[in-house]
Amino acid sequence: MRRMIVLAVACTAPSALFAQVAAPATKNAGPDAKEKKICHSVQSTGSYMLQSVCHTKAEWDQIAADNKENTRQFTDRRRIQPAGMGRGGPG
Repeated sequence: MRRMIVLAVACTAPSALFAQVAAPATKNAGPDAKEKKICHSVQSTGSYMLQSVCHTKAEWDQIAADNKENTRQFTDRRRIQPAGMGRGGPG
C-alpha cells in the first residue's frame, strides 16, 4: 500500500513542477536576473515529447521544496484518514 502511495506521489510531483511559469527577466531586475538558467528536458504527463524547462538554481530549489512539502502533506493526510473512509472503501 505504501508503495502505491509513493508511486502516486512520484507520478504527480513532476506535474507541479511544470505548472510554475518563470517570470521573464528584465534589464533592471538586479543581480538575480544575471543568474545562470539551468534547463532540464522533461516529459509531460500524456505526451511523448520532451520539453525543455529552464529555471535558476534558486527557483529549482524552491520547486523541490514545494514538491517535498506537498508530498509530506499528502502522506500526512493519508496517515490520518481512518481505514475504510477513503475511496474504494466499504460503503
